[in-house]
Amino acid sequence: MCSSDLRSNILLARRQYPVRLDYTPIAVRFIAPAWRDNFYAGEVAGELKFDLKFQLDPAELAKAVVDWRLADNADRTITEGQLAQPEVLQTISAPLPELKPGEYTFTVTVKNADSRITGELKRVIRKLSPVPSELRLDADKVPLWQNQPILLYGWWNMDKGLDPMEKRPTDTSEYNFNMFYPIPVHFKNSGEAPIRKFLDGIHARGEKVFIYPYPDPAMSGRSQAMLPLTQPEATAIADFVTRFKDHPALAAWYLADEPELVPWLPERLRAIHHIVAQADPHHPTIIVNDTIDGIVKYADCADILMPDPYPCFLAGGYASSPIERVSQFAAVARETGQGCWITPQGFNYGDFGTLNNRMPNLVELRNMQYQAVAMGATAICFWSYSYAWKYPECAIGGPFLAREAKLLKKLILSPRKRTPLPFTGVAKDKFIAVYAENIDGADYILAINCAPREITPKITLPAGAAKEWHVDTEQRAV
Repeated sequence: MCSSDLRSNILLARRQYPVRLDYTPIAVRFIAPAWRDNFYAGEVAGELKFDLKFQLDPAELAKAVVDWRLADNADRTITEGQLAQPEVLQTISAPLPELKPGEYTFTVTVKNADSRITGELKRVIRKLSPVPSELRLDADKVPLWQNQPILLYGWWNMDKGLDPMEKRPTDTSEYNFNMFYPIPVHFKNSGEAPIRKFLDGIHARGEKVFIYPYPDPAMSGRSQAMLPLTQPEATAIADFVTRFKDHPALAAWYLADEPELVPWLPERLRAIHHIVAQADPHHPTIIVNDTIDGIVKYADCADILMPDPYPCFLAGGYASSPIERVSQFAAVARETGQGCWITPQGFNYGDFGTLNNRMPNLVELRNMQYQAVAMGATAICFWSYSYAWKYPECAIGGPFLAREAKLLKKLILSPRKRTPLPFTGVAKDKFIAVYAENIDGADYILAINCAPREITPKITLPAGAAKEWHVDTEQRAV
């Protein structure tokens, strides 16, 4: 990459980056195992299921023979198969015997009409032993704690107040908050003992945190974020993750905050994600994105995309950006195939010097929460408790919304059960209506008004749907 003077064409600056170009005629996507190519303890691993995609000339592919095989570390075959005249994309399924914990090698080989190998792919599949602190994702990207769905709900920065002299509740267990991001772990504490003591206190309260995997905060700083990951950095990250991966307070590893605004080098983030996933296969990784372009750009750099689409609420008015951007961001995050958590605005930009801004009111907090749920977000963490707890919308409204979310836990943790409902009477971008049928015997409708005024849409329900519906927490029916 070079820069030169437009008039004289004199070279002013030059920077070189290593580039690696890989081509493979074969791509595989595992369906079972469902996450990170791992079979986890507690799940039934009775099937190997995968998609194969070939990037070969159609005439060459028509004459090819494809062999696939799963073998243990002693090269004993567990299951295998062959495809004659394979299609460009096809799904394959085979029964599996019970696997013992360990590593298994999955191999796909493509041979031409002369039996010459024209392409080969190898992947490692792991059968993992049980880990008490495990918090993983299932096939629908729903978080599981001890193999059971868990609703993670909370606020960022619940570990400090806006002013150190302010007194605020330190025990938030009665609020039904169970997850947050702690500033001290990354920016203040140093050494293993202080971090472990901090995490012990979190666990004692029954809460979980997502933390950076960086032993040195500079690793996520602007200057290093734009550079390829070095081997010493990779080793240090793996060591840090290994030291804390078994702590029961850990929910996930937080890789980057709004990387598109730096911008982070995507290859660096992908490398960090891979290192963390290898060192700790039992906890997901997270990235927070500030733009839809950023969601798409960094989609393969983490297990969970957790966008923060802030409308920026205005004093004496509505917001500088439409509130429906929350659902727009969440929808794009889900479309990437990764997990989607959400970071709604729970603060006043005026506290940072922005003129004519305000804290969102309870109606707006609730609106953002259920926009995300309607699009399939499975965890909610408002930003930011340390700045917002002084507002009644947070101190009173926050616990109310947490209790309501707890009541709707089964709905929130069933992200695939979302059927858009047709409606009339309001612009399509100002109203959301989805139907969730038969979640543990109950049907749900999520109806969210994104217009800055009262609306009266008419929703068309599926045939056979109930005629009267109970409105949760509002003690009324429609």
